[in-house]
Amino acid sequence: MQRSSSPSLFMALKEAVGDSIPILKLTKTTLVHVSHTLEDMVLRHTLPALIFTGFQESSHWQQETARYRHLSQVAKQICIFAGEPLPEESAATALQIQLDEDDPFRQEWFLAILSSEFSVVLCGLDQHANVDDEGLRTFEVIWSFEPELVSIALDVVEQQLEHYRPDVLPTLQQARLDYPLRQPSARLITEFTAEMIAFEDRLHQLVSQKNLKISEYEALRAVALKNAPVVLVVVDAEGVVLYHDWGRVPRLQVIQPLEPNQPIYKLKEHLPDLDELVAKILAGNIVQRSYTLSDGSIIELHGSPIVDESIITGAVLVLLDVTELRRAESLQREYEHLQDLFAQEQALSALKDRVMRVIAHEFRTPLAVMLNASQILLQYADRLTETERQEGLLNIQRQIMRLSEMVQDVSLMMRSSNKQLLLRLKPLDLRQLIEEEIHYVRTAHQSQHQIQLNYQLPETMRPQLDERVFRRAIQNVLSNAVKYSSSNKPIEISVFAEDDVLVICVSDQGMGIPQEDLASIYQPFQRGANVETVSGLGLGLSIVHDGVKLHGGSIEIDSAEGEGTTVTLRVPLIE
Repeated sequence: MQRSSSPSLFMALKEAVGDSIPILKLTKTTLVHVSHTLEDMVLRHTLPALIFTGFQESSHWQQETARYRHLSQVAKQICIFAGEPLPEESAATALQIQLDEDDPFRQEWFLAILSSEFSVVLCGLDQHANVDDEGLRTFEVIWSFEPELVSIALDVVEQQLEHYRPDVLPTLQQARLDYPLRQPSARLITEFTAEMIAFEDRLHQLVSQKNLKISEYEALRAVALKNAPVVLVVVDAEGVVLYHDWGRVPRLQVIQPLEPNQPIYKLKEHLPDLDELVAKILAGNIVQRSYTLSDGSIIELHGSPIVDESIITGAVLVLLDVTELRRAESLQREYEHLQDLFAQEQALSALKDRVMRVIAHEFRTPLAVMLNASQILLQYADRLTETERQEGLLNIQRQIMRLSEMVQDVSLMMRSSNKQLLLRLKPLDLRQLIEEEIHYVRTAHQSQHQIQLNYQLPETMRPQLDERVFRRAIQNVLSNAVKYSSSNKPIEISVFAEDDVLVICVSDQGMGIPQEDLASIYQPFQRGANVETVSGLGLGLSIVHDGVKLHGGSIEIDSAEGEGTTVTLRVPLIE
């Protein structure tokens, strides 16, 4: 159906009221609250009613879906006008009408209620003002309980229904007859007025709280700026000073402050490279720089550009007096260093005590054996055979070698703990070194083990190693393999190159290391729980670990209790 012009509810009401009713200017937030208050009276008193409402766009209906579903259970008819298609789920509870593009109703927010207790019309015309907050959009609003104005509103709505949905017009006309217009009851007007007064009071409280918070913020800001050791300087895009508050930081008074309209680079005498820093800031960079002034004060400068709609219009420089902070940090570092030294001294003292206890215990056995052997040789030399005398002397020699091993281990461990163990690298004949240590271990431990050496390096290759440290590492690994395995079990030594890494593997089929002990096995004086019957200081693997680490390498232990152990040493292969 075509029509010459579309009706405007707001203009029809405005023409009817003239100057008799003031036209209000309300925000969307207030308009929504008033309409909710009117609808709530229908819900609260369960009033059968005919309700017409209009939105500018469908998002309003999305927010109001639950409310209108609830209303539909009380009101007799609800008719909704909107500029966009409404959600399908609302069709079962209300009549929906989508407005034409040029329909004035698209610019209007309205509510008309016709019930047995009251009738009302509320209509707002969007002012199309640009606002950041949707709730602050403004409307010109006409609002009245007068039956005559409600009737005018209903007439305009009927015109709309005749155009969009003539099929339902008779039903809604009958509903209009069922609720003849009347003056609202005093009880409902009182209730409505009370809610509006309460709403206004809440708004006043919010505004007062906001103003109080703003006042508190301004006061705190003023106190903070007054007492903080900070100078603020603002320059324009040419580096000319627009603002500064120089006098608030006493230490900065050694710098002659600039007056506004002077170029910032004049401070270069006290703040070197300042012009370059300002140029960087005006190029869009954030900078930071520390300066030490002539009196020893330390000033930190932070700068960032001022950007207005993608255009750099100036720069902000903040100068902080960090003298006391840096002094406190220096004192803190010194304190932490002294704490570290004290902790190291305590650890070293505890280590020395432990070393002395272990030495006293471990040295007792070889010394007793040597004393006993020497006494026998002295007292019964003429009664002993040559073989018995040689065996006595060899026994003394083995105990001296054992003591020598323990002394070397303790010496290396103490130097490593004090970080005094330095490497002296030189080319080594590694095969010869390992064969010498095999012979030494056999002699020192009276070993009958079958020790197999699988040497895969070229005979002419001479790796760069510290002979003393590496010899002791090989000796300790071999000694462990001999001490903790039966003489009828073989020991295998493999030496080969893997890329640029020297690899040495020592494998035995001995008692192995319990899994729970592996994590701490490199700690000094740590021994497996299953080796209590075998003498030892518990320093061997600790020394191997530290020696290999000094060479830039690593140690890996693969062990299973009762099956054996493989120790793998890896160090960079340098010729």
